[in-house]
Amino acid sequence: MRVFIGLQPDGDFLDRLEVEVVPLRREFPDLKWVPPENRHLTLRFLGETPPEKVNRICDHLRSHPPRIPPLALSIDRFGGFPARSDLRVIWAGVAASGSLATLHNWLETRLAEAGIAAEERPFHAHITLARSRTPFTYPQLKQKLRQTTFQEIRFPADSIKVFQSRLTPAGPQYSLLKEIPFEHA
Repeated sequence: MRVFIGLQPDGDFLDRLEVEVVPLRREFPDLKWVPPENRHLTLRFLGETPPEKVNRICDHLRSHPPRIPPLALSIDRFGGFPARSDLRVIWAGVAASGSLATLHNWLETRLAEAGIAAEERPFHAHITLARSRTPFTYPQLKQKLRQTTFQEIRFPADSIKVFQSRLTPAGPQYSLLKEIPFEHA
């Protein structure tokens, strides 16, 4: 099964973020926009993983929960990947946070203990808004992303979630497999 671990923003946050996304969606309708209910912050993509291994990972995470207070994360900018060439992904950037870095380090440590190799790419906290299988060239899009300003949008998080991702012709469908609450320090 295809699996990722992440944070799931609440409906109020998703509604407020959508207000900021609508002008981009209208101006660039050819992009494949992620439905609001599918937006999340991926802490770690595991990819195809056998169900028994997913169960072992979940059990390991539950037996060693993150000992951190609830997070108050915020979106403070829009951007795209890759940064130096034609874009494939449009994202909402999550402001740097020591607590989020602590959570990410906790997760990487627990996954290493469960036999999962370390992620080679640096962690870039974001919520994907749109994507394309092929790079898209909209010179005005990069400029628009840089120039877009909005009032900071915050969302709370007090658990991580393990999701299964099923790819369908209509787009990915996510199913919650496990929720691991933070053990408040």
